[in-house]
Amino acid sequence: MEANQLEYYEAISELEEYGALLCNLTRALLSDAGIQIHSITYRVKDYESAIRKLNLKADRYDSVAELTDLLGVRIVTYFSSDVDKVAEVIQREFEIDTGNSVDKRESLHPNEFGYLSLHFVASLSDKRSKFIEYKHYKKMCFELQIRSILQHAWAEIEHDLGYKAKAGLPDAVSRRFFRLAGALELADEEFERLRADISKYEDMVDQEIKTSPTTLPINQSTIVSSLENEPYLNTLDRLVAKARGSVVAKTIDTSYVAHEASSLKILGVENIDQLHKYAARYENYVGLFADLWYTRSGQKNIVERPAPRGIGLFYLAYVLAAQMTDEQLQLWGKNIVGREGKLLAQVRSTWEEVVNQLGVPGKQLMPRQRRKDL
Repeated sequence: MEANQLEYYEAISELEEYGALLCNLTRALLSDAGIQIHSITYRVKDYESAIRKLNLKADRYDSVAELTDLLGVRIVTYFSSDVDKVAEVIQREFEIDTGNSVDKRESLHPNEFGYLSLHFVASLSDKRSKFIEYKHYKKMCFELQIRSILQHAWAEIEHDLGYKAKAGLPDAVSRRFFRLAGALELADEEFERLRADISKYEDMVDQEIKTSPTTLPINQSTIVSSLENEPYLNTLDRLVAKARGSVVAKTIDTSYVAHEASSLKILGVENIDQLHKYAARYENYVGLFADLWYTRSGQKNIVERPAPRGIGLFYLAYVLAAQMTDEQLQLWGKNIVGREGKLLAQVRSTWEEVVNQLGVPGKQLMPRQRRKDL
């Protein structure tokens, strides 16, 4: 084995463990800061790449061990503005080698194109290096790249095409690169605006949920706000959780809520005021329905995980659907739960038992007739 190879394998001997540790640490730091990211990964530079860089920059590095990017960590954010938020955390929590770090977003000339990424060369801070789990990695440097998911997509595709898009391209191809780079930059900005608009809408919903519920349509945002601010839906959740022998989760799964919103809209629940009235009117019916459902299925008192926030909506939908005609119930089952036959027969029979015990509910709040074009 050549001297360079021996030096290389000695230099990287602990980098796999160090990379995994850095990813776990950084993920925890960003979570504590309330920053959501798409991914965080690491890689150890392979031998061929290390030697190629050493040869290209022989005036800067005398040995493989001096390379600052033998270990690379990459953080991919959802939004371009989050790159700076992540950078603030990194600069606060790690020791930054400013001489070898570069913000490539600032180095790109207006008439150039490429991926815009923030690069740090960093190491553990003296304070963190004192902890026993990090002590072994004191002063070991790594390269950290931070970029948005669209910037990441650009970099990956550009790399796959085999060009550093600055030079070496025919004019016609170069123009197409310009157009794509501009489109991705505009898309990044548009996603930022969409996030801001959604945030404004959610703030408005929180304000109007108590004063003007009839103006708020059923959707993910309005139901999430109801779960956070109003007692009606939380009561249903607690009843269903009790029926299955568990507790209600503390956090809201928005994808779960979005699915239930779609189901309720198809059932004819058009606004938050109507939903609250259904929740109040059918409170006892939903609780008993869930109790019978879990008992019949053999799941009562064996479900260990918490019930998702909004699970009361799931059983409220069953209660509403059970009052439809057979034809309507079959169409609802096909479009929402993706199942017909036995499941829907169980919905119907469970509802009949609920009515036998509690009586027929009032007619004034029955769901409207479904559209035939569902």
